[in-house]
Amino acid sequence: MMEKKSVKPDVENVVSMFGLRIVACDLEAATEMIILAAKEKRKELVVTPNIDHIVTIKKNSAVEKIYQDARLVFADGMPLVWLSYFLPGVRLPKRVTGADLLVAVCDKCGTERLTIGIIGGAPNVAEKASSIIEQRYPGIRVAGTYCPPLGFEFDTVESEKIVAISKEWHADIICLALGTPKQELWAKKYIDGFNCGPILCFGAAIDFIVGTTYKRAPVFFRDNGFEWLWRLYQEPVRMFQRYFLRDSIFFWYAACEIAVKWLDYFREDSEKFNK
Repeated sequence: MMEKKSVKPDVENVVSMFGLRIVACDLEAATEMIILAAKEKRKELVVTPNIDHIVTIKKNSAVEKIYQDARLVFADGMPLVWLSYFLPGVRLPKRVTGADLLVAVCDKCGTERLTIGIIGGAPNVAEKASSIIEQRYPGIRVAGTYCPPLGFEFDTVESEKIVAISKEWHADIICLALGTPKQELWAKKYIDGFNCGPILCFGAAIDFIVGTTYKRAPVFFRDNGFEWLWRLYQEPVRMFQRYFLRDSIFFWYAACEIAVKWLDYFREDSEKFNK
């Protein structure tokens, strides 16, 4: 259940880190922003970076540019929330995960009578998610689902087919469950062909709803930054490689971010004083 108190949904209330403008808000405010964008048919990418995404964008300038250009960027990982407390300026009040946000958006879509479309997921997963969503959130309608074949992102004909199919849905919101960075790169390339509102790059959020990958961690683990430990328990080999081999460099990136941000802060403060 979402908390009653929320930060004002002001997209200008942001934390700047790693070249991204991360909106400083809670789950309820983030949901309101997406619903408003859907009502206004504002076609914009919504991304929820975590540690793994930060490592990815540091190594891939094309993905980095997409995240920098995205209007709605919410912090999925607790380490990003904690890091904001070591930086000058605005702090992130809470993490806003793609999994939680999709659930909240679907709930709100039911109230507002909005429609969503789902692209991605393993075979039959999107269809199962569609059925669960419509049963769980009365008033919402899943306008359509499509599971692209492997390698679709390299096939122009297939990609254009996906866009054409999605246009027939006339969905207010499109959810991409294709994995990072594939979904962001593909969406950026074909976004002009869509006739929807916001496009949610939420990766495995659909799998969470169906429960095909693994069960989400208990609330205590999620709220206190230990969801990674729960995932490590459920997928020890894959998560060990991610957390301890691939993503450990994040702490170096974080240390550099802290140093750079404070140097910039004191430099600007000094310049103001000298004036």
